Amino acid sequence: MGILFTKYKCTINFEFLSNKLAEIQSANVDLEFISDSRVPSELIGPFIQTQEEVKAILLEKFNEEIETYTNSGLLSLLDSLPTYLSKGFQLIVDRATQQLVGRLDMTIVGKSARLETLFVNEKYAQRGLSKWLIGSALLQLKDNENIKVIETNTDERNEFALKALKVYDFFYKYTIENFLKALQ
Repeated sequence: MGILFTKYKCTINFEFLSNKLAEIQSANVDLEFISDSRVPSELIGPFIQTQEEVKAILLEKFNEEIETYTNSGLLSLLDSLPTYLSKGFQLIVDRATQQLVGRLDMTIVGKSARLETLFVNEKYAQRGLSKWLIGSALLQLKDNENIKVIETNTDERNEFALKALKVYDFFYKYTIENFLKALQ
């Protein structure tokens, strides 16, 4: 299931974060950036499709499975959430094709937020999109006074995700930079 990485909300500079996200967005005018507590109805089909892509990538590259949802299970999760649970969705859509090219799901329970299912289509790599997805999720927590900690599980071989988390100073007993050095 990977390594649990953590970030404390009190360490986030929200003004700096907001400026960085604006820079990424202005450099990618061909994309639409969405941060919301619900998946827009027109994106539910592409959202479910990316779930299948993510499952395939994790199995192929890391021999790891993610929580399996049936399409009907995903739809019911998107339609109604238990009162103790809330979700955040960060989505990136290609304006020309209306295809979902990036996503990050966030589950909020009690005093913690869990980042899940970081995905960026390979065709859109090296454009700062994973940084926007993670940063946007963090920014979505700004006004939530209850949240104290943000966590995510990442396979130690997933350099793509590790590099994106490193930008935001997530840690596992020690910094990601030291963790990557220890793996070598």
